[in-house]
Amino acid sequence: MLFKPEHYIPKWVERFQLQNWEIKFKYVSPKEMESVIKQDVEACVIMDYFKNKATLYFLKSAKTDPEEMVIHELLHIVLAHEKLESMTIFNEICSPELMGIISQLLTNYTERILHQITSALLNRRC
Repeated sequence: MLFKPEHYIPKWVERFQLQNWEIKFKYVSPKEMESVIKQDVEACVIMDYFKNKATLYFLKSAKTDPEEMVIHELLHIVLAHEKLESMTIFNEICSPELMGIISQLLTNYTERILHQITSALLNRRC
């Protein structure tokens, strides 16, 4: 399959009602991805929630279904408001050490949920 995630972006931007967002995409090498996200991933999104701007980064050599990756990364934007609110509340009542633990737990939980939602939207089993 030819890796072309940009073909799926308009479809899912509309379905998730993200038309008010400026969403760009960029193909990157593994080294560039590491500098963007500091993790070993095939795709990621970096967003400025307050300016409604986001850039989707995709590994040039990604093996994952491109539509699946687009859905997953756009869902991060959809859920960003809730995560931002949660982190703001926790930040006010928790120590920095506890915040680190909570942040990691929320990230792990979010990734699992997004995988399940993405699979459901594509009518696939998790």
